[in-house]
Amino acid sequence: MAGAEGHVPEIEQSLSEYLGSRPSLKYVFFGGKGGVGKTVMAGATALQLARHGKRTMLASTNPVHSLSSLLDQDVYGKAVPVTGVSNLWAYEIDTKDNIERAKQDIKQKIRWFLKFAEISAQADAFVESATMNPAFEESAMFEEMVDLMFRNEYDAYVFDTAPTANARRLLGMSKVYSLWVNKMLKSREEARSLRELLSFTKKKEADPLMDYLVSFRERIGQARDLLTDKERTAFFFVTLPEALPIAVIKRFIQWFRDFGIDGLRLDAVQAIIDLSAVHILEELSVLRDRLAGELGRTLWLMAESDLNDPRLVDWRDRNGYGLDAQWSDDFHHALHVALTNERVGYYGDFDGLPDVSKALTDAFVYDGRYSPFRHRRHGRPATSIPSDHFIVSLQ
Repeated sequence: MAGAEGHVPEIEQSLSEYLGSRPSLKYVFFGGKGGVGKTVMAGATALQLARHGKRTMLASTNPVHSLSSLLDQDVYGKAVPVTGVSNLWAYEIDTKDNIERAKQDIKQKIRWFLKFAEISAQADAFVESATMNPAFEESAMFEEMVDLMFRNEYDAYVFDTAPTANARRLLGMSKVYSLWVNKMLKSREEARSLRELLSFTKKKEADPLMDYLVSFRERIGQARDLLTDKERTAFFFVTLPEALPIAVIKRFIQWFRDFGIDGLRLDAVQAIIDLSAVHILEELSVLRDRLAGELGRTLWLMAESDLNDPRLVDWRDRNGYGLDAQWSDDFHHALHVALTNERVGYYGDFDGLPDVSKALTDAFVYDGRYSPFRHRRHGRPATSIPSDHFIVSLQ
């Protein structure tokens, strides 16, 4: 929201700066409601990584692809070098081809099963039944995405995912698969033990389906490790300051419930323009409290903001938003200046170690004092807020 003098708060760390500060980042996902600019953001990010010398794959897992239109070249069904850009390839995953290959793969496995169970039947009817499931397309897409990651042919991968609901299910497939495979392995082991018990020869027979399930479990475990590795993987959910996109983002609070996540960082919240009587951040904290009660565990919401506004972490009964903590950007900036003596941009507002001391004591260096960078007074005191509501970091 604009300040009293019409100043619109600025986002202090751009996406480019975020990428530059995380050299180990390899997998970047963009999601959100359709039409908010996911593909453009994914394309710009891939271009940035490629220009910094990283061999980069820009891939679309969206059933309704937009990369070919964005790049003005056909990238459907195969990885294609992007015209005029070094180190950048693009690929719209061929959903139909994926599904057909997945059907053939399932047919082979069903044949294994029928042969092992000594059932005389054709696999086709079973395949048709298995592939009619509405989640089959998402499963096939997830498999292709994981294959792409595991082939490890590029330094960086940027994924333009499906609209929010589909992307959420797609990225949750690793957990679904893990539960399913564990149940299948238990069932398969019981069947094999019973078969050997009833066999006259007691001979142990090769079971290719069991071997596949064990291998598949390891593969899904590796995929889950990659998708949840904060050093190598980042998820960005693109939205606009409008009611419907924000409502979509609110649905991601359900990640607390579905995937066992304990906390969410809400980045650059000063960019949220909400003129309603109850701010969206307060709504999220209320929803978080309800979920915590239902789940019986503590859930955390943390914000990053350059407003130096203690309302973010103040209690709701004191007209705060009720978030658990916020990043002390002032501490980071003051320490950065103390260590590097950089004075460009907002770093020019800080005086090194004296401001490091103030940030540790008062949380905010700018708690109402004049900011030369902003040409106005900035922030307000946060001394009434407990210190454990503020997070300090070197980067």
